[in-house]
Amino acid sequence: MAKRAQFALRVASALMVAAAYLALASVRTYGAGVLFVPLLGLIIMPVCERLDARYPGYREVSQAACFLCLLLLYPAYTLIGRMDTVIILVMFIQLYVLLHKKDEKAYHVLFLMSFFLLLSACVQSPDASIAPVMLIFIVAASSAFAALRLVEEMKAVQGMPALPGVLRLDGTAPARGRRARRFDPGMLALFAALPLATVLMTIAAFPVLPRFPAGMLGKDAVDVPTTGLSEIVELDESYLEEDDTPVMYVQFPDEPGGIYAGGSLLWRSTTFPRFSGSTWTRDKLVNTLEPTLDEAAEIRAFRGSGQSKRRAERPRRPNTRLVRQVIYLENAPKDGLPCLDLVQRLELTGNNTNDMTIRLSRQRDYSISFRTTGSRRLTYDAWSEIDEPSPDELRKSPTDYREVIFDMDYRMLTHQELLPETIALAENLLRGENTVYDKARTLERWLSGPDFEYSLERVPLPKTNRVDFFVRTLREGHCEMFASAMALMLRSQGIPTRIVSGYRGGETDEAGASYIIRASMAHLWVEVWFPTYGWIVFDPSPRSAEIELTPLSKLAKAYSQSVLKMKMLWMREVEGFTGGMQMDWIRDVPMAVFTAFQGEGAELAAAKGLRGAWDYLWRTAFFLAVLLLLLISLLLTARHWANTRVKRAGLSKDQVRAALLYKRLRHKLERSGAECAGKTAEELHQDLLREQWVDVGPGIEILEAYNAARFGKRPMPRDRYARLQKRIRALRPQTG
Repeated sequence: MAKRAQFALRVASALMVAAAYLALASVRTYGAGVLFVPLLGLIIMPVCERLDARYPGYREVSQAACFLCLLLLYPAYTLIGRMDTVIILVMFIQLYVLLHKKDEKAYHVLFLMSFFLLLSACVQSPDASIAPVMLIFIVAASSAFAALRLVEEMKAVQGMPALPGVLRLDGTAPARGRRARRFDPGMLALFAALPLATVLMTIAAFPVLPRFPAGMLGKDAVDVPTTGLSEIVELDESYLEEDDTPVMYVQFPDEPGGIYAGGSLLWRSTTFPRFSGSTWTRDKLVNTLEPTLDEAAEIRAFRGSGQSKRRAERPRRPNTRLVRQVIYLENAPKDGLPCLDLVQRLELTGNNTNDMTIRLSRQRDYSISFRTTGSRRLTYDAWSEIDEPSPDELRKSPTDYREVIFDMDYRMLTHQELLPETIALAENLLRGENTVYDKARTLERWLSGPDFEYSLERVPLPKTNRVDFFVRTLREGHCEMFASAMALMLRSQGIPTRIVSGYRGGETDEAGASYIIRASMAHLWVEVWFPTYGWIVFDPSPRSAEIELTPLSKLAKAYSQSVLKMKMLWMREVEGFTGGMQMDWIRDVPMAVFTAFQGEGAELAAAKGLRGAWDYLWRTAFFLAVLLLLLISLLLTARHWANTRVKRAGLSKDQVRAALLYKRLRHKLERSGAECAGKTAEELHQDLLREQWVDVGPGIEILEAYNAARFGKRPMPRDRYARLQKRIRALRPQTG
């Protein structure tokens, strides 16, 4: 049985170490490469333990390696930073313990280092895969601690004589009596029930635990490429690599079947109205140029009325349809958060928003500015206004821009630096078109037609007049060139335009009624201003050809979709769990009590989205009661385990009490300097009379009571057991 317990300890410890490194691998900065460390350590551990036991020089060499590691700490800190240096130190300590003989203290160090690795992963924005890893860690940790306790108990009672026909406390067979069984169902049940109970208690306690976001120390993963979502758009000859990394996961909970049927999916992020040389930049307009909104309402919205850290809102335009989107964003840009055009309200969800701030952008283009000092992963709900006037309505829009637009805005929105030859080409293409809508649609069709080709390859461009070169000579490029060409050619005709940055399209997941947006879907398109209706979208970029995916590529895409869904589930349902006891909930309980008695409970409830202040208090009391019951159950379980952990077949309750007294006396003697390992009670009796480590009288009384109850089957009532326990606690080492 002792060998089986040792084997269980080694397996559980190895699983705990592996789970800690799996958690670290869930952080994109480290990846799966860190798994090589525990794999190598666990493979060579048996050999190194034998070397440590047989050759003293092995430990001397390893101690020299420790000294060298300490010397390298400061250079490592200057090169890789504080966090990574601490992680490397923890990994070294754990590897050192793995490759040497281990006693109880060594196992405790091994477990502690595993916990530190898990903690270091949790504070660095891990992937959602850390959720099952944490479950594995909980199971392994509970099993490892139980196995270690069992092994140490067996070591403590070794050498204890056994009655005929009764198994020893260490599991070995006595000289006479029944043979020990190879298979111990009790041990198997113990190591199956303990992890299960730990997991169930974790699940039960989950609703009452405060939520803390992953990455709370502010160190996030490497930025996910988001081509096109930058603060400026530079028309250069750089090569744009196709990146299939998922960046957004979107659901339409209010749409029939969860499928958006409102037309093309253009996830609007921000606008670029100012053009100079070969660069588009953001700039502030004097007027929002939204004629369907009241100017006074616009001013109130942009001054921040009704806004907070978690919510941004503006007045709603009449005769529009609101479409709600539930969005998970992997790496939020600074300006602004992508959603369908035009966002009327946006709210951050979850509880990881303490260091996040959103507001309507000061650029007055109804994009949402985002600021944070921590992780840029977030979930939010957006309500967009969908208003698509018909072509006939747009054709009737007036073209007297000077009368309805500030001169400063008009100059910026019509500024272009095209060569006369390109302007003449635009005039020739638009000859015969009498309305702004027809001119814009004509240019859109021409640029997306067969004369042009969409490409992400690097192409040579001149230092100046790059749009002219693209339109008249090259006719090959990516969306930045197409959008710039259309916007500037319309500007040459006196039509206000700007380009818009965001994403186009989305992979439909019909089973989950959701959409996956990848970094490769980053896109630029054009908005043309119509005095009657505001900004209208045009997209001149040709659709890139669909690439036939290999089976491996399909599998990789399916895996990336699943990971993104897990991340959204984690952020909304774990970090953003609102059914339990949150930190702000605990903080606001006194206010709820006060307002309930002041008759203001309804107002507080309305402000917090609760049914009432009394309901708020009832839920708090309920979960506190559940937590108290869990703690009481844990204490009762621990007490029961302490009273029965040395109980074996053939021992009565009196004998169990005697064995517990003997164990505690041995522990007290060892702390007083005695050598108790491998000695029987009679041997300790003689040593105590000779050495007198503690008071001889109480020590002899306890040993005699133990022998009488354990082997003479004399009674050991509870009151005497309690009295002898007090005498053990009162024992003090003899001095001088």
